Amino acid sequence: METTFDDVKREAVLSGGQTIYAVHKSGQCFGEFCPIHNPSDHDLREYDLHYNSMAGSFFRDVYGEMVVDPDDYVLNTAGKVIVLNLISCNHCGDLVASTHRHDFRSCSCGKVAADGGSAYLRRMGSAGDYTELSTIVYK
Repeated sequence: METTFDDVKREAVLSGGQTIYAVHKSGQCFGEFCPIHNPSDHDLREYDLHYNSMAGSFFRDVYGEMVVDPDDYVLNTAGKVIVLNLISCNHCGDLVASTHRHDFRSCSCGKVAADGGSAYLRRMGSAGDYTELSTIVYK
């Protein structure tokens, strides 16, 4: 399935079957290449395209493994994509996930907290109080 885009509705149906809304119009892409409007000739083009709203990035399904699309704007401007912002409290065992910018979350015992979602990693507590479980993809 090919990715299709409706410039009037500003909707894209990605090759993976997912529909995304409020997409920028053709010709208004932020970078030289765009996964929707102007994909480069990279090796992953044949794989289904998906969008992860939590990370704000495009991914390709490569044999069941999600790989950041080489044309993804966040990856190409920031040099990394925070796919998952997650820690585990070493005291109470809670998993603490921050899902978006300024989403400050703490564990039930209050010793650690995570913030930043896919925008940045901010931690509260001593380094020995938590275990880092975040997933970050670097360019």
